[in-house]
Amino acid sequence: MKFYVEFYRTGPGKTQPFASERAANAERVRFNLETKLTPESEKQSHTFGPEVYAKVLGSTVRRAGMQARCDIQSFDFRTLRLVQAEFPAIRTVYLLESIAGLDQQ
Repeated sequence: MKFYVEFYRTGPGKTQPFASERAANAERVRFNLETKLTPESEKQSHTFGPEVYAKVLGSTVRRAGMQARCDIQSFDFRTLRLVQAEFPAIRTVYLLESIAGLDQQ
C-alpha cells in the first residue's frame, strides 16, 4: 500500500482528481487474509503444514509492518492458534461452517 500512498501524494498520481482522498484511503485500507489450509489438504500433500504456513504468513505481515491492518482468517483453527501464539499483534478470525461441535475444538 505504500506504493499507492506515494503515487497519490508525491508521484504521478498527485495531479489526478481526488488524489488526496485516494492516498488517505490507501493509508487505512485493511487486508483480510484467508488461509486455505485444512487437515485433509495437508494429508494429500497439497500444501505445507500449519506450522510453516503460520510462520511464513505471520512473518510476512510483520516484516511489512502491517500487523494492525491485517486479519488472518481460516476454517483451520490449528493455523490460527499458531499465529496467535507467535504473532499476537495480528488479529485472527475463526471461520465456522456451523456452530455444531464448536465446544470440541
